[in-house]
Amino acid sequence: MGEVVEKAIGKAQAAKKTVVTGATGHAPDTIEAHLPIAKVKEVLRMAVERMVPTLLPTLADRRSLEIGDGVGRYAPRLKEHGSRLVIAAEIGAGDAEIIPDAVGRVFLVRTALHRLPFEDQLFDFAVANLLTPYQGDVARALKEIGRVLAPGASLIITDFHPFGSYARRGTARVRPTESAFRGLGDYYKVARLAGLRITDVRESFLDETVRAAFVTPEEKQAYRALRDTPLVLCVLAKKSAEVGA
Repeated sequence: MGEVVEKAIGKAQAAKKTVVTGATGHAPDTIEAHLPIAKVKEVLRMAVERMVPTLLPTLADRRSLEIGDGVGRYAPRLKEHGSRLVIAAEIGAGDAEIIPDAVGRVFLVRTALHRLPFEDQLFDFAVANLLTPYQGDVARALKEIGRVLAPGASLIITDFHPFGSYARRGTARVRPTESAFRGLGDYYKVARLAGLRITDVRESFLDETVRAAFVTPEEKQAYRALRDTPLVLCVLAKKSAEVGA
């Protein structure tokens, strides 16, 4: 199944390029070679925001988890979609910390992605934004997320596109080196090991949907140079219903 889906994303395959590394340590066609890190993050946020809200399911009486580098981007929406309990986990390098103020049964927790402070099979739904330097080893991250999902639970993951022209070296890069998947087949493998079954894959590219982020003449020139570059991979998955049965 992974090979079939990967063949279907021909636009991303066509966007792959062989480049020569420049003196800065970044290949000249990498996103970071054309844009400052802050602008890259802005474009990624725009790309995610155009995909995820349309994919959020009805969550009547469900327990939902948001994971991301930042507090509660989708937590209020999860509550609006019917969740009876919503926890927003802000991932970072620190120890777990429960933020005492809870508004409308939406709780905020600061934690490390690979040590989520929740019991096994607690959540019926999760949305995880892994477009962050804190994602680390994605296989390990998915295994931990799978641990806290109940059998039959659904999951939305947003991650760096494996064919995206992200820098592979240097300190000025947005994607951590641990996450450099070679293709979609890698996602199928690690998801399966985590007890997750991928049901759909969506993609976002640097195209008209994010063009509004490019304002200055320099940014517009960068847009033309990077147009159609793969940006974000959005993976929809379910926790195997047999787990724990």
